[in-house]
Amino acid sequence: MFATDAESFYILKFDSTATAIEADPQLPEAVVLQRNYPNPFNPSTTIEFSLPKHYDAELNIFDAQGRMVETLLADRLSAGTYQVEWNAARYASGVYFYQLRLRDSGAGAAPKIVETRKLLFLK
Repeated sequence: MFATDAESFYILKFDSTATAIEADPQLPEAVVLQRNYPNPFNPSTTIEFSLPKHYDAELNIFDAQGRMVETLLADRLSAGTYQVEWNAARYASGVYFYQLRLRDSGAGAAPKIVETRKLLFLK
């Protein structure tokens, strides 16, 4: 390519050789349930998890007595990383637990409990 301005001229040469390849975003290799942040929190916290493939996913909150108080997510999810926010303003201060349950898409597949983690809500 040839370019010029009032005082000089330029010759620009382009080589068709690739100098970089942009990689596709990395998919997780395993199911990972991260610690919520912030923790302790008031009144909301973020729960992050990663999935290596499609799952029917359910994310539930339990109180210290083991009673389920809220379902944050119940959906079919593809591979990737997800963030779910929980606003606990209507609940009492205390220790709660969050649990990610996954089920393969096959009919009748038993739930796979991935992990349960503790969070602390302070008002």
